[in-house]
Amino acid sequence: MLRKVSFFILSISLVASLAFASDPREIEAAAKPWKVAFILVFEPKAQQIDQARQVISEAMKRVPGSVKIELDRSAEVNSKTVTELRLSNAPVPLILVASSAGVITGGVSLQQTRVTPELLLKMVPSPKKVETIKATSEGHAVLITASRKKMKSVDSVNNACAAACRQMAGKLVHIKIDMADKAEESFLTDLRLDMASTEPVTVVANAQGQITGRYTGSIQAGDLVLAATKKIGGCCPPTMSDPKASCEPVKK
Repeated sequence: MLRKVSFFILSISLVASLAFASDPREIEAAAKPWKVAFILVFEPKAQQIDQARQVISEAMKRVPGSVKIELDRSAEVNSKTVTELRLSNAPVPLILVASSAGVITGGVSLQQTRVTPELLLKMVPSPKKVETIKATSEGHAVLITASRKKMKSVDSVNNACAAACRQMAGKLVHIKIDMADKAEESFLTDLRLDMASTEPVTVVANAQGQITGRYTGSIQAGDLVLAATKKIGGCCPPTMSDPKASCEPVKK
């Protein structure tokens, strides 16, 4: 159920306004770079609200600079936001996780899933993941290059990526990640990169966020452009939001 709720929210808006907060100072705080907001969507008569607040409080202790924002779905002042985010029929209480000026990266309903602080923490994105999701949500294709210092072909890979970005005239973004960056371990794991690689690894996603190519070592700008403009049909193609998506039937 967690996956269904998360993708419901993500499909609505990857860059959602946090203007529904009751206190403008909360909006400002949540919008600062790398701040994380835990957003509690509820109705006064819903059950498990206090439990949701407790789980959020525990998660916040482990995320420095995080904030909590509460959205009463039944309040008239929030009606526009509820409509825009299609939250009218979502099971509440619902906890959303957002970062960097409102990039929503996950959501879970207490009615459908046993929610723990650890579960919420898994939804907290790394800085580079936020950067990636924001780029694709704005209609840009993305190149993600993961490398370590002193890898031989780093410069040639970066040059090829820069050339591809020029060819696509502002429609392609290059994001670089240091494989040694502890903050990005989870994101790199989700991308299924070979962390033992002795050469830079580049993952390509089109403007829909679908992963369309993987390259190890030196690459050609033309190949990157072709991958960045490729579209994938069929069921559940892997995306930057869900690199583990699969067309395989769900195992019971």
